Amino acid sequence: MKAKKWLYKNEKKLWILVFLLASLVYFPTTNRPIRDAESKYVEIPREMLEKGDWITPHLDFVKYYTKPPLSFWTVALGYKLFGVHPWVARSINILWGFFLAFLIGKMASYMFGKGTAPIASACFLMTSEVFAYSLDAGIEFALISCITASLICFWLFLERGEKKYLRYFYLWIGLGYLTKGFLGIVIPFGTILLFFILTRQFFKIESLFDSLGIALFFMLALSWTVVMSVKNPDFLNYFIINEHIARLIGKKDTSEALFSTKLFLIHMAGEFFPWIFYLPVILRSVYKGIKRGGTDRKKIIFLICWAFTPLFIFCYSKSKVDFYGMHVYPPLLILLSKEIRLFLEKKNTMLNLWAYPWLIMAILAICSFVFLCVESDSSIIKSLDIPSLFWAKIFLIVSFLAGFVIWTSLKKRLVGVSIFTVAAYMCFFFFCTEKMYVADFEKDSMKFAADIYNQMATDAPIFCTDLPEFAHIATINFYTGKQAYILKMPEDELPAYKDRRRMYIEAGDFLRILKDKKTAFVIGNTKHVDEYLSKLGLRYQLLGTSHNRGIFLVSAK
Repeated sequence: MKAKKWLYKNEKKLWILVFLLASLVYFPTTNRPIRDAESKYVEIPREMLEKGDWITPHLDFVKYYTKPPLSFWTVALGYKLFGVHPWVARSINILWGFFLAFLIGKMASYMFGKGTAPIASACFLMTSEVFAYSLDAGIEFALISCITASLICFWLFLERGEKKYLRYFYLWIGLGYLTKGFLGIVIPFGTILLFFILTRQFFKIESLFDSLGIALFFMLALSWTVVMSVKNPDFLNYFIINEHIARLIGKKDTSEALFSTKLFLIHMAGEFFPWIFYLPVILRSVYKGIKRGGTDRKKIIFLICWAFTPLFIFCYSKSKVDFYGMHVYPPLLILLSKEIRLFLEKKNTMLNLWAYPWLIMAILAICSFVFLCVESDSSIIKSLDIPSLFWAKIFLIVSFLAGFVIWTSLKKRLVGVSIFTVAAYMCFFFFCTEKMYVADFEKDSMKFAADIYNQMATDAPIFCTDLPEFAHIATINFYTGKQAYILKMPEDELPAYKDRRRMYIEAGDFLRILKDKKTAFVIGNTKHVDEYLSKLGLRYQLLGTSHNRGIFLVSAK
């Protein structure tokens, strides 16, 4: 009872403390040069400001139809206020993540009462993938925030029957569409439809029809879509066919990294660390809630529908990456926050479920440490491509110690000690994650090439090759302020859509441009570019390398 009273009395203070402490961990990581993988989210808003076009996003100074502009608008506004810096784009991504943590806490409080809000928010902010995703600029936090806000509004409408919540629901659906297209609509409506079917409330679908709310949605979604289509007649064909239908069935024309469903699920489970340990606790909560019946049953079913809908969509989709798994976090963490609160109130006595996962972690950590020391030069370790073996070993030692301390303290019901140790361990986990990012930077950024180009004080054209994704070219755009081209190698295929073809230059055009400009710069895999330029019989000089990439100064014959 003491824990319950303390939680209830200090809930708001705890909530504020959670965000203050998280700020001390998250924001110091933002001031780093950009990586290729995040570069488009930093560059597109910069080009918005430079071109003064807030309707049509541009990447590499070419129209970019892939994503709607809401998240780009927020970053561009940040640039206007604070200047064009990578830390601005990353900070806005973190603020979206904090807003999402706040929403998760509010939903936990609405569903399961006082005391759950700070727990749910803290759990979200202490999730490994949440921190890892915040190290870069991105748009997924913004999308999940809009989806979460829409489902909160729907739940409040269902519980309280007030039309204003239904209108807020449509408002957030519209903002979700403006963030990442139809996903912002499909996930909320899919969740609601499944919930109505499972609870046999199909007749309530009619209650979702509100003329003012629907008008608000169309005003938000259609206003940009119509203006965009008028300015760019080929937009709708690309946006609907390629970005939604083709992405779903695996016929998307760009060569982005695709995860198999099996790999996606493995990554999703691992990146849900440390709360993946408590999946049995969550499943037990689901079972008990459904068995108990009453209002708890309805809440549990709604949260399960919420978790299942994005999971099903992404498992079916042929185009997905690991961080899409974050869509499942809000409902799972809301369920977990209820169980943690009950544990703190000593109403949940399943000590083994809470304690033994940490012992397993400690055992795995020490075994991994021994293997890493003994087999450090083996092909298996090299194939893992660990950026820093030193930090990997430090992390495993601390993981062993933390796991053992948490297991021991939970077994002895020293709850305060276990909570403090978990929080301290996750802070160290985040510290190591950032160190790995920094260690991995050289092979994941073309900034070295942009720096060399800028030092040459030239206006020569820039060509890039060997890009994992065409959007990675944005690193060059951001640091030079110039357009770059993708030099098509013999084995490359042209993308199906014409807007992307403008970025690709074939050998004949490359030679004509070189003849006209006298010199050019080519950036790519050092070995591949060297072989390619030799075959063309050109004069060239390697100016610098980073990891396996180099920048070449090429001269006309």
